[in-house]
Amino acid sequence: MSRSASLGAPGEARNVLAIKPFRRLWISLLLSSLGDWLALFALISLAAVLTAESSAIIQASVISGVVALRLVPPLAVGPFTGALTNRVDNRLTMAIGDVLRALLYISVPIVSRIDWLLIAAFLVACVVPFREAAKDASVPDLVPTKRMDQAHQVNMLTGFATAPVAAVVFTVLAALTTLLATLVPAMGAPQAGIALYANGAAFLAAAVVTWMLPAVKPAAPEPAHPEPQPAGEVDSNELTAPMPQTREVPVAQPVQRPTSPSTPDSFVLRTLWKGMRFAGTTPVVRGLVLGMLGSFALAGVLLGTGRVFADRLGAGNAVFGVLVAAFSIGMALGVYFGPRVLRGLSRRRLFGLCLGVSGIALFLAGLIPNLVLAAVLAVIVGTGAGIAWAVGLSLLGQELEEDVRDRTFVYLHAASWTLLLLFAALAPLLAGVIGDYPLAVRDLSYDFLGSGAVLMGTGLLGVVLAVLAYRQVSERAEVSFRTELIAALRGVPATPAKEAEKLPGTFVVLEGGEGAGKSTQVGQLTVWLREEGFEVVTTREPGATKLGMRLRALLLDKDDMTISARTEALLYIADRANHIEEVILPALRRGAIVISDRYVDSTIAYQGAGRDLDSAGVEMINAWATEDLIPHLTVLLDLPVEDGLARVGGSTDRMESEPQEFHTRVRKGFRDLAERDPGRYLIVDARMSQEEVTREIQRRVRPLLPDPVPQDAEAITGMMPTIKTD
Repeated sequence: MSRSASLGAPGEARNVLAIKPFRRLWISLLLSSLGDWLALFALISLAAVLTAESSAIIQASVISGVVALRLVPPLAVGPFTGALTNRVDNRLTMAIGDVLRALLYISVPIVSRIDWLLIAAFLVACVVPFREAAKDASVPDLVPTKRMDQAHQVNMLTGFATAPVAAVVFTVLAALTTLLATLVPAMGAPQAGIALYANGAAFLAAAVVTWMLPAVKPAAPEPAHPEPQPAGEVDSNELTAPMPQTREVPVAQPVQRPTSPSTPDSFVLRTLWKGMRFAGTTPVVRGLVLGMLGSFALAGVLLGTGRVFADRLGAGNAVFGVLVAAFSIGMALGVYFGPRVLRGLSRRRLFGLCLGVSGIALFLAGLIPNLVLAAVLAVIVGTGAGIAWAVGLSLLGQELEEDVRDRTFVYLHAASWTLLLLFAALAPLLAGVIGDYPLAVRDLSYDFLGSGAVLMGTGLLGVVLAVLAYRQVSERAEVSFRTELIAALRGVPATPAKEAEKLPGTFVVLEGGEGAGKSTQVGQLTVWLREEGFEVVTTREPGATKLGMRLRALLLDKDDMTISARTEALLYIADRANHIEEVILPALRRGAIVISDRYVDSTIAYQGAGRDLDSAGVEMINAWATEDLIPHLTVLLDLPVEDGLARVGGSTDRMESEPQEFHTRVRKGFRDLAERDPGRYLIVDARMSQEEVTREIQRRVRPLLPDPVPQDAEAITGMMPTIKTD
């Protein structure tokens, strides 16, 4: 997979969705998730409509009950779902679950009673865990073991990604209710009924798609049976004859499906309990998890109070849909654009900033009861929460080892969904208890709303949470937060830098750990660009000049381990200064495309992170040696350390012979650099085939290319210099 930042879901989705059976399962999940969100919005709205003539506390209690009933059964029946998946065709379980949900949701507007609405919500919630367990158990039968992590990540992403679509659909249906009622009177009463009818259609479509999946029967254990011993001599005296002996064959165990750390547990409470044990291993991880879960708490409060808040402002279902759609669309935009927002600002500082902005916006939405302003602020709340979520995932990917990281993501998925429903259930109840009060001071009047008070209180809580999370994840920086933020908003560096020389050429660097395949991709990229008619200079570090080749022999000689870390770094930087002066700058000045195998990042990662030197000092000396020459694009070929060392096939030089812990620090150093400036980096999963990696690099390099030189231009070989020994 490839990505411009640490998030990799889109690339992973493309890989695993190429498997046709899993793609069908994903379409079924897409329809089912869409129906789940649409049903949640519709049931909350219908509960408010059916209790419109009741007191505020009764209305709030019913809305709270609708949400709470969706939360309780999955926590209670989770342990029993595994027994069903081991005995019944999972395809049948999923299809029946979708049909049952469709019938229950369609029955709610037909019966149009509060008691049946609550009963139906509870029954649907009881069906969901069995359907989800069957879906998770089907994944190993549809995808190869090596793709299971990707499949589960796509499934988790889909569950939340359908929320904006469902919110928009609900808003449109709510706005068209009056028009539809004139055409089909039965759909006019009660309000929000049309959304439940559409929801039923979505579940029926999901059932049809599910039934088209390949049938995989559960593995049934073979019964125990006696195995007779070979016949021997028979004693004619039955009193003295030995008893016939049999050997019991052990009961065959059910086939164990392959699992992975990212495989969801059907028992939500167990997932939450396990997750809490490793989600707070360090202060940084604790702060990230706290902030990310806090963003979903804000979402839950907005969801729970949104319908009552809209009702108090004289609106109804359509405005509630607008508020939910505004938040969910804002969150989707935040997740998508998060890695590219304020590139000059530290990602850790951006994480705390976005959480704080979300809290302030939610506070203002509750303070100023205005429909238009509330919709705008809902977008801001969602965008801030989405950016914080995306940045948090990226930072967690750098802080945690791979096995712990996968388990943490599963925990975050379960905990975020649980907190969303929990706060959505508590918020309307608290708003009903507070109540609504008109306030007047002389000629000034203000409507104090219970729902607005809950929004304000949650907004303040969000600001406090942002401060706590920021203090956990922040790091010492050379410039203040205010200075860095102002510089990022202006799009200038936080510290003044001299104006760089305008060079007509293009500079591309390939970085990565041992065995990542940099040299191979440099060759592939060079051939492609020359075929396109460009002048290409291929080079490397160290060893691209006569002096560099001598330094390379000295630096990579594994028989000479006496070089200190500081000396090693300075030698690499000396090679780089000579390399730039003799090879890179002349080529860039004449408009060539320079492709370098390693550059500044390698020294920062290997000597800074790997040797535990001061990275800031290493960067400062490199900036002086390179005259602040920055590549137009740095391609990071990311590969797990174990895979890279296995490709090398044994230590061949001084760097490759370093222990695995060294290479792990180096990999993290590379990823930290890419996270700081994601717009200038392309992170490519080097586990893909060479052809796939090449295509990803070409796709990113193409927009950087100038007009090609004429075909009869002087050919540039880019060959390494030869040292004469005479």
